Amino acid sequence: MRKHIVLVLLAVMIGLAGCSSANDQKPQTASQNKQAEITLYYANSDNSGFVTENRTIIYNEKNNIYKMALQELLKGPSGDDAYLRVPKGTDVKDVKFSDGIATADLSGFTGFGGTMDEAMARASIVNTLTGLDGVKKVAITVDGKDYIGASGNPMGPMSHMDISDTKTYKIYFSDSDAENLVPEMRTLEKGKDPASGIVEELIEGPIRSDLVKTMPEGTKLISLKIKDGIAYVNLSKEFKQISSGGSTGETMALYSVIDSLTELPDIKEVQFLIEGKKADTSAGHYDLSDPLERDPFIIKEGY
Repeated sequence: MRKHIVLVLLAVMIGLAGCSSANDQKPQTASQNKQAEITLYYANSDNSGFVTENRTIIYNEKNNIYKMALQELLKGPSGDDAYLRVPKGTDVKDVKFSDGIATADLSGFTGFGGTMDEAMARASIVNTLTGLDGVKKVAITVDGKDYIGASGNPMGPMSHMDISDTKTYKIYFSDSDAENLVPEMRTLEKGKDPASGIVEELIEGPIRSDLVKTMPEGTKLISLKIKDGIAYVNLSKEFKQISSGGSTGETMALYSVIDSLTELPDIKEVQFLIEGKKADTSAGHYDLSDPLERDPFIIKEGY
């Protein structure tokens, strides 16, 4: 009987010891969700400014908040007055953060509607990420390679972009009847040569569907220099295809360039060059051997 009692006491003590050991082990806790309010940057209708939207995201320490912020941006704006200029089909592969720089690796980041669409797309990404704690600059890579901007150079890490970093210019496209030039406002990045930017925007074509592109398909700007009030605009050989539009198409092509560039205070005339050489004529209707002056009478405001 006494032996039986001793065995029972031992069993109880072992059990209590096991419980104590189990109680000493701290249970693993699940990752705690956190809440963050982020500011998303979109373009306005004419790329002259930004429209911001605040959204709340739920995340924990296992999540990449930088990637989540860009994925939220790519869902697009909720308001009718905001526009996502990042090309459709762009995907966020990864975002890495180190030493104040967030590097966003994207795929499909190509096929922009113009140089300002490209600039505003970059600004949307940069401004959204620099709004997060600790992010001072943003670098963009595409499929692991440095992103090459519209200038043809790698962009490198970029700081927050303000409206003061841009300037708006008036450029001219043809109306649907090829009778008048109609203005559109375009915004160029600060630091970009405005004359070259204007010609590049003309090559890209109008935003409005009721206006007509004046520059022949495939035309490229080779160089542009300004001296003594004359802009020397060196275009590729494709520009001579303006003959396909007849005399009216030729007029619209030439004067869309001339009247757009002479909006700049330091340009009074335009000398056209084709592949670096003066041409006697464009398509038989205009003498291009000398600089041409502005024609304000074919401009139609308020079209």
